[in-house]
Amino acid sequence: MTESHLPGPGYLTEGFGEYDLLRCVLDLFPGVVLVCDAGARLVLANRWAEEEFGISSGEMTGLEEGHCAGVRTVEGGENSFLAPLKRTLETGVELKRREVLLKSKLHVVPFKYIVTTRLIFKSAKVAGAIGFYERHRKFRAVTDYSALSLPTTAEQIETLYAFAEAIGARDNYTLGHSEKVAEYAVMIAEHLGLSQEEIELTYFCGIMHDIGKIGIPESILNKPGKLTPEEYRQIMQHPTKGATILSHINWLDKVLPVINCHHERYDGTGYPLGLAGEEIPLISRILAVADAFDAMTTDRCYRPALSLEEAIFELKANAGKQFDPFIVSTFIKILEQFA
Repeated sequence: MTESHLPGPGYLTEGFGEYDLLRCVLDLFPGVVLVCDAGARLVLANRWAEEEFGISSGEMTGLEEGHCAGVRTVEGGENSFLAPLKRTLETGVELKRREVLLKSKLHVVPFKYIVTTRLIFKSAKVAGAIGFYERHRKFRAVTDYSALSLPTTAEQIETLYAFAEAIGARDNYTLGHSEKVAEYAVMIAEHLGLSQEEIELTYFCGIMHDIGKIGIPESILNKPGKLTPEEYRQIMQHPTKGATILSHINWLDKVLPVINCHHERYDGTGYPLGLAGEEIPLISRILAVADAFDAMTTDRCYRPALSLEEAIFELKANAGKQFDPFIVSTFIKILEQFA
């Protein structure tokens, strides 16, 4: 029998490193993955963690629970995003889809995550823990959409998320934007006492509000300098383009007027129809505030993100002009909890 020329079992990590190999594998995982050692020090964060939390893996590596720059849980105040992993190491109990509130550099207010943890063993001893973090999507599990005339199949709801993610992939500055706008809009809708059906409609309109940007050239969407009048004219077309695209899906009929009017201004100087005040659909007025707030609190090529206090100041300054003043005051009451 001839000698095998296949490489030995360690060939993959020779000159590469076990963590480098693991990082490459976990980068393929469609979600946030964090790995810590037995001392609850972070040793690996995949690229989705970097994008979700706005921190490079270099900044995160070696951090301990309670010292995680810019990323922390809000319950109790002292915990961090490593708290679920530390708890698993201390108790030996692995978590299965545990809900945790997290606030990071990219999140002005906390959002809910679903966390699952697993212990890592080496030579029969606990060597660390791995955590899988998934952003909680408020209505993904909802099955009764009869009030919205929506089908009950999960595949069609997933199509909406796919549309939104396609927009984020083309526009450097709206990656995750639609989902945050939807979350903010739902906060407002709930505070206003809207019905469950209206709240669900608000969420899906938030997810879909920028779908018309799929028809705008990337050179305009990602232009670092000031737009020309012609480029701005094309940007102004995206609400109508979005409504036109969605008009081909008959079960989204209630979404169309909201999408088309989310850039109308309370004083009547917005687009595309020049509506004013309560002529603008209520959910469109909610989205206008949520959309502007997320834009202001997100880094752009022409300016860094505004602080929460600065964004609140801008909302107040534009109440009655760009925004419905009652919706602004409602959202500010919500935001002041986190100031």
